[in-house]
Amino acid sequence: MLTLWIKSDLFKRQGIAVTNFRTILRTPQSDLAIQTLKNPYHFLFLSLERKYRERELEEGLIDHLQGFLLELGDGFAFVGRKYRIEVS
Repeated sequence: MLTLWIKSDLFKRQGIAVTNFRTILRTPQSDLAIQTLKNPYHFLFLSLERKYRERELEEGLIDHLQGFLLELGDGFAFVGRKYRIEVS
């Protein structure tokens, strides 16, 4: 895991997203929010071309999520990709 973090420059990209979490949220929540939104994201596992469309990124992420849920076996389900939700 350490080798993977070094290769992906985790130290350089950790917590560099521009946010106001430290001023708006208290310490435990602000730290969690900052760790959640690391910048930039690396989607190397999707094997996308250098220039890709948002739709290709979405499809790749959903495919991996679907595969992960199916690998978990009984008790987990992948219901579907998109559902229209109308809010009155």
